[in-house]
Amino acid sequence: MATHPCSAIVFRCIDHRLNTAIREYMMSLGKDENDYDLASLAGSTKGLAQADRNAATIREQLQIALDKHDVSEVYIMHHTDCGAYGGREAFSSAAAEYEQHSDDMQQSVAALRRDFPSVTFFKVLARIHEDGTVDFELIP
Repeated sequence: MATHPCSAIVFRCIDHRLNTAIREYMMSLGKDENDYDLASLAGSTKGLAQADRNAATIREQLQIALDKHDVSEVYIMHHTDCGAYGGREAFSSAAAEYEQHSDDMQQSVAALRRDFPSVTFFKVLARIHEDGTVDFELIP
């Protein structure tokens, strides 16, 4: 039985530029701040895709959210200009940056789906623009 039920957990990067934008995005999906858990790690789920030390932490956090909050949705959220990836300068183009994040999110979902088949996964890319605005794209 869930201690404090909510519908989702969002795995996001620690980047403070996303704080307000993520809250507004989740509200646009009908989820207020009390309807989702927020897990922040540098690079978001990069650790799952690249099998680094954060992979176990991500799995543990999801298991706690399932056990204690009965979540049914997982949002894997990455963003452009991410310092954990070397920033936008680390990529030859915006398309290359998009492809890296899309691939890493896909690998993250595949890794989690094996252990957590009962939840629904969403992959979201937050684009941080030069002027500081942020928009979101649901990745198929």
